[in-house]
Amino acid sequence: MTDTEWLASLKVGDEVAVKPYGMSFGYPQIKKIDSITKTGRIVIDGSQYINGCNRSSDRCLRPVTNKLREEIKRQWLVNSLCAVKWKSFDTYRLEQIAELAGIEVRS
Repeated sequence: MTDTEWLASLKVGDEVAVKPYGMSFGYPQIKKIDSITKTGRIVIDGSQYINGCNRSSDRCLRPVTNKLREEIKRQWLVNSLCAVKWKSFDTYRLEQIAELAGIEVRS
């Protein structure tokens, strides 16, 4: 199925991936289509996507795949682990985490 066919098949309530393109920063998000205008513009969270792209926010619509869901989950986990205040953990817990991460614990 081509991008044009996929876009034409979308309906209100369908899940789509909203992904940054070009030099944009950010991570893909899964959103539901709020409405589709008579002219075929897809509306999500108040933003309109013409031919699958929103030029003002540098974001495009893509199909939601299992690979994309896994990518989003992984990025969320990485970001969450980076934000952990590791100094608040006791030594025993840190040793357990280090073992899971494959880090050799020194005596």
